[in-house]
Amino acid sequence: MGRFPGRSGAGKIVVCPLRRRTKMDGSGGAGTPVGSDGAERGLATRFADAFPSLASADQELALTLYRSLALGRAVSSARLADVMGRATPEVEHTLAGWPGLFRDESGAVTGFLGLSVGETAHRFEVGGVALYTWCAWDALFLPRLLNATARVVSACPATGTPVHLTIAPHGVLSAHPAGAVVSFLLPDEAELRRHTTASFCRFVHFFASPEAARGWIVRNPGAWLLTLDEAFALGRAVNEARYPDALAPAGP
Repeated sequence: MGRFPGRSGAGKIVVCPLRRRTKMDGSGGAGTPVGSDGAERGLATRFADAFPSLASADQELALTLYRSLALGRAVSSARLADVMGRATPEVEHTLAGWPGLFRDESGAVTGFLGLSVGETAHRFEVGGVALYTWCAWDALFLPRLLNATARVVSACPATGTPVHLTIAPHGVLSAHPAGAVVSFLLPDEAELRRHTTASFCRFVHFFASPEAARGWIVRNPGAWLLTLDEAFALGRAVNEARYPDALAPAGP
């Protein structure tokens, strides 16, 4: 185990559909649209398939773990079991089989698939509690899983410009700079499962603008850019694929 060191218009949230991935060609052009709606749906499915399929009860366990971490402290199996009304050995056995789980010396969970109580480059504040995400994209899909609005503070790795975002469960509420984008790269599924931070997270940043990202994209073949709304929509699709029962709309 280890430790981790379309925006709102006139009062309306607009979440752009995923239609393209933008690659910077390094020649001074603005980028080339590639892919399709089907390709983006396939991308969401690939992320969901990289991790074990969860039964309904374990979907609830995963969301409870996220929401317990959101209180700002490590989560023991015993505490998680108590919240869930399940036996501690059963919960521990389930957690032991999950990838993307980080613990402290006592065995308590300090990080889980994108969310960490330990400091990283991406501050993620929920309900006044300072949390952190492993990468930029995590900050966009986690609010739906937490059912809470988050205030995000990061920095453009190219310019050092602070990036401030407010992300609700249903979309991006605000962004400064307004043209901020997310770098993205899709690793091999096995590598994504075994080494999430090394194979994926270290390539996924907030940039102040597409222009600011140009040099980084050229130096990282296979990477591309998504708008904030595109990245949010992709995260929503992955959430729905991975937690179809736990995130199902409540009945009347």
